[in-house]
Amino acid sequence: MELPAEKWKMPDTKAVGNEIVVRVTPRDLWYWQADTHWKHWHGFWINYQPTKSKEVCKEYKSVRSLQIVDPERTKLYHRNQWYDARGFGKDVNWEYGPWHMTLEEHALHDGILHPNSKDHRVLLFPSGNLGWIQMYLKPNDPRSVIFSEPMFYVNHKQRISVPVGYDSAGVLGVALLLEEVQDHEERMDSSWTGTLWKQTRDPLEDTREEPKGIYRGPEESISPKLEWRLREAEWQGFKGGLNEEEAANYTLVYMPNNVTIFAPTNAAVHKDFAFYVTFMENDKRVRAISVAYGADLNLSYIKSGIYDRVD
Repeated sequence: MELPAEKWKMPDTKAVGNEIVVRVTPRDLWYWQADTHWKHWHGFWINYQPTKSKEVCKEYKSVRSLQIVDPERTKLYHRNQWYDARGFGKDVNWEYGPWHMTLEEHALHDGILHPNSKDHRVLLFPSGNLGWIQMYLKPNDPRSVIFSEPMFYVNHKQRISVPVGYDSAGVLGVALLLEEVQDHEERMDSSWTGTLWKQTRDPLEDTREEPKGIYRGPEESISPKLEWRLREAEWQGFKGGLNEEEAANYTLVYMPNNVTIFAPTNAAVHKDFAFYVTFMENDKRVRAISVAYGADLNLSYIKSGIYDRVD
């Protein structure tokens, strides 16, 4: 039996000035990704169930390789590998792919199709910020209600992914993935603990001081209709401007590396809600990505921004 829709206020920034709306094409998204992410990304995953424990529950290393196949960049070789796993009950080493993706077949009207899941799309921006996003909630799925992965493109050699999801019982699970570029797709030696990033197994923090001051900057969002919206906006804190009453159904998760997640405490089926993720890059700059869903269970948008202190 489905529950009736309930209107929640979503965490967000505050607009400053006018908004520009541009209709982009699947081809635009394909080449934005080629310009920024087609590299060999080596990383460290740490997983948590924050409503149960602050300790790491699972971890592993990964290689996510995206390689150019032809000079026109219409074809892509993609392979994912996972190794040095802990917390799975046994030593786990596995991989997905390789996949041979093409502009014609995988750049669709609502985003880039990933061969590993027909329910997900890659939606991204020229800046490189992106999401591997589940397009709709699945409240009756035996595996999970939702799993979406927003990603900060920090620079051309570093990125941070912050997967957020809920299992079939509606329990919140989150992860932190620190990735850096190497010149190969081979697994690193087990002694490797990072070159640009440093591997961490730190528990979740109890609290975190929110940056003080006014932070403003350029912001962009994109919908499944490939409407790209650009505006100047003001960051409104870890809770996206919600007061205590409006935030009652949400929880704050203070992760390592100055990453903070603000997400519903339990799976929010037939609610308007958003995952709101903040990365405190330094004391003068914050980045944020939000992934929003409607009460109809469908993805509304993914939004990202870079906000600098102005006061």
